[in-house]
Amino acid sequence: MLPDFANRKARRHPPNAIVVSLCLLALCSSLAESQDSTQDLLAARRAQHGCNAAAEAIMSKALRTVAGKVAPISVPWMQMKFPGNLEPAQVIASDGVQLNGYKMRCSRANADVPSTGYILSVQGDAMLATNIIRDLAPLCAVGFDVFVFDFRGYGYSGGKARLADIIADYREIVYNLNARGYTKHFIYGFSLGGAVMLNATAQADSYDALVVDSTPSKLPFFCGSEVDPVRHLPADSSRLLLITGGADKVVPTEKMSALIDAARQRGASIYEGKELCHPLMCNDRERFAKIVEFFKGRE
Repeated sequence: MLPDFANRKARRHPPNAIVVSLCLLALCSSLAESQDSTQDLLAARRAQHGCNAAAEAIMSKALRTVAGKVAPISVPWMQMKFPGNLEPAQVIASDGVQLNGYKMRCSRANADVPSTGYILSVQGDAMLATNIIRDLAPLCAVGFDVFVFDFRGYGYSGGKARLADIIADYREIVYNLNARGYTKHFIYGFSLGGAVMLNATAQADSYDALVVDSTPSKLPFFCGSEVDPVRHLPADSSRLLLITGGADKVVPTEKMSALIDAARQRGASIYEGKELCHPLMCNDRERFAKIVEFFKGRE
């Protein structure tokens, strides 16, 4: 059975305020260091964890429940066949966990010519790659392949949803994609995804452009301040674009203000859309137009 793409609109982001609170608490992690260049060091970092394991397990279970289940499959993920320009993508984490997702082929010209770049999209909490991959189609305007993976413990990925591991996973995903021959490396992280990527790529040399969209400056006290996004901006943030929405009820602009101010001082681009709500919760035409413009300017 194929993944259910048809009903993604209804399930792509949880609207319940209680769920949003759980999502913010679930951002905790003590793993907030710069990217390493070897798989051995990446794997070693999985041993670091300062959050209360029991509390994180409860929150993780709640978020996975909200995200929903995926249709069962009867063949290995990389043997799956999808319609149109979609194909399976997979990264094996250093602890052996399969991180499964999608690659959307977005070649500007001849479909047989490999893309010269990629865009890695990193989603918010309680979201599945299956439910949002089609909503990322506007990113194809850049002409690069678009990747999105399920967080470990979610959807078609294996493992347990431990945020320290999720951050480590994205270090490894970036490391893996950068080794595939792409010459341009772009990242779009929204909501939780923005916090994950600021932690996972604290050194800007792992990407050519990073968009952080609707991500709070600081995380709850649950795990301390070690992973506050505002603490993990690169000294030279000229490769960053930060987006905030005036109509965002999940992460309002005031929750991003410290991050925006610090990023601006370090050379980042800032876009404040008065009519923008939280990503994938309403019309995102303006949002994606700005992201595409930024990425094209970094080619």
